[in-house]
Amino acid sequence: LKSVLGGALWLARETRPDLAVQVSQGQQILPKPTLGAARQIGNVVRRAKQYKTLTWKILPIPFDQLRLCVHTDAAFANAKKQGTQAGYLVGVTTDELQEGKPAPWSPCVWKSYRLRRVVGSTFAGESQVLSDGLGHAEWIACHLAEVKHGNFSLATRKTYLHEFKLQAIVDCKSIYDHLQNYASPASVGDKRVAIDLIIIKEALQRVGGVIRWSPTWLQLADALT
Repeated sequence: LKSVLGGALWLARETRPDLAVQVSQGQQILPKPTLGAARQIGNVVRRAKQYKTLTWKILPIPFDQLRLCVHTDAAFANAKKQGTQAGYLVGVTTDELQEGKPAPWSPCVWKSYRLRRVVGSTFAGESQVLSDGLGHAEWIACHLAEVKHGNFSLATRKTYLHEFKLQAIVDCKSIYDHLQNYASPASVGDKRVAIDLIIIKEALQRVGGVIRWSPTWLQLADALT
């Protein structure tokens, strides 16, 4: 099991985001796997072989036109010990995506994992993974800004990060409504979620990002949960 999961983990990190959730959940059964759980690991090998000829392209985008977007999703209480499996995917695109036009898009980084906190609702899980995904997207934006500007400084990163016009794309309408000020975070019963929403709002303001609700993008992040 360790050998199979180790090989699959390398694949999932490098070029196979479709294996990420199965590898993550496979690791969660260790160190004391049951026979039934062990049999599920065989599905990782089957899937890896089934789509081994599938290819995807990293599309060329001029550096001055490069924009960032992050897709997040969470599946409530489907992980070990009542945990919630979540995932995010950071991609690169252009302004056309935000304008609703056909746009080049390529994956940059992705992750599927069990949330650190046990959550009581899908809303809570979606908020937590969005906060994590925005953190990784900001990290990538800092690297890009440092390449583009020789005088880049973390202390003044807000000035530089706005250039990448980050979009956070979610399929959870409740998160979208709260971040659009249609409802106050104070009205959320779970105060941990309220804190997450405030952190998310501050992160979006810091990077000059926007939140978008689009159920048609569900399959991107859904594959990681």
